Amino acid sequence: MSSAYEGEWVLSAIVDDRAERLGDKLAVVGPDGRSVTYGGLRDRTQRAARLYTELGVQPGERVATMLDPTIDYLSASLGCAWSGAVEVPVNTAYKGHYLEQVLRETEAGIVVLEDRFVELLAPPSRM
Repeated sequence: MSSAYEGEWVLSAIVDDRAERLGDKLAVVGPDGRSVTYGGLRDRTQRAARLYTELGVQPGERVATMLDPTIDYLSASLGCAWSGAVEVPVNTAYKGHYLEQVLRETEAGIVVLEDRFVELLAPPSRM
């Protein structure tokens, strides 16, 4: 997958370069103990970028992320950069009207979040 942006200091080029040079070497160990190699990180990053593109996200558009600081977050964040999208990291403590306002004001086209945050986005049920 090629990036819309080129140059040795563009994040996608750096990830790609490290994967080519250091492929099977350990790149990151997350706070949950999961780890990923440079090659694995590039693969995960490219999958995230491809998913954003398939969802219709265009370069320069915003993608909100509401994720804990894990390898999944790193892949989602780097995937934004790879695809040319602009990541909008959302504090995982936000909820209610404050969360709604932040998402509305950022004009993010999609929100990438962990399952446990889905209920924060759903309108409250009225009984």
